[in-house]
Amino acid sequence: MAAEAIELWAKARYGVRILVVIVQQTFGGFLNFHPHLHVMVSAGGLRESENRWIHRLDWDERELMRAWRYAVIAFLAEALKKKVIKPMLFGKDLADMFKVQHKRE
Repeated sequence: MAAEAIELWAKARYGVRILVVIVQQTFGGFLNFHPHLHVMVSAGGLRESENRWIHRLDWDERELMRAWRYAVIAFLAEALKKKVIKPMLFGKDLADMFKVQHKRE
């Protein structure tokens, strides 16, 4: 999902296909549970319409975070709709939480 969010952003922003490698890590340096992703992305991308490599892309962290947030919320909303996850978490309605998180900067 992380790779697809980044790929879709690059395609929409620059019209290019990029290379993405995602490595999931579950533990930190002190063997503490700390799940996170390591993301490696090519500096440029292939603009297939011109059959040309674009050497440098400007990566907008805010736009990428927005794309990632949207992907996660859409995934969880679909799981909620299909009743894969329960509608309440810690006494709060998940659908309301998704709306709040979607608007977040």
